[in-house]
Amino acid sequence: MKKTNLFILIMSVAALSFNSCSKESDIDPRQDYRLPSSANRGAIVIVPAGLQTLAENQDFYAMTAISYMLTVNMLSSFSEMFTLPEDAKLQNKKSDSNIYYWSMGGYSYWMTYSVLADKYIWKYEYQFPDVPRFTYIYAEENKSGKQGLWTINSPNDLSLKLWNYVWNIDALENFQAVIKLNDNGITNEGQFEVGSNSNNSGSFIYKIGTLIQAEVIWNSDGSGSYLIQDGNEEKTGFWN
Repeated sequence: MKKTNLFILIMSVAALSFNSCSKESDIDPRQDYRLPSSANRGAIVIVPAGLQTLAENQDFYAMTAISYMLTVNMLSSFSEMFTLPEDAKLQNKKSDSNIYYWSMGGYSYWMTYSVLADKYIWKYEYQFPDVPRFTYIYAEENKSGKQGLWTINSPNDLSLKLWNYVWNIDALENFQAVIKLNDNGITNEGQFEVGSNSNNSGSFIYKIGTLIQAEVIWNSDGSGSYLIQDGNEEKTGFWN
């Protein structure tokens, strides 16, 4: 992945984390605001213990696989953006949505929370002195809590989504997600596919286009394997 885009991503996370630092809200409890259930998930992908052991034993390709997994988990840091700070005010109330507003250091922030017939929607906007108001994060989730998406946009390129995260939980309580990094709607720099099953098995794939760069598969008993594309060679490893 391009270092420049990744640097912009990391700096965006750091800046918004600082400016949106939140404490327990004291907003009127009659305002029916809720966090996305997906924001409470924590890490999107859990590194299997066996793969972690291989990495601790200096298995280079196990370490490479884990680095891709940790890249996906950077997305989890955006979860705190959904928490309203204690000084947020209800700026506008409609039949199906509330708009909350707060400011800090000359920066302005808005969270629009909508409750529709079948889903919840969150729209997090900000405005900086040199950046016009724009939607930084858009998220939606159906009322069952079984399906949703997050879109995190770039303030430097409005056609670029820093992250595009689509997830669902099936009837067997298995979690699946597809995460695109630096997605411009035509090509994407990286796509991650995550599976976490209710029986503790799971999978992780990182690919560019249709070419798999990394694949990790683990079983319910804790065993598993990895595959890493190294140039024209595939490197594999196993653990029990």
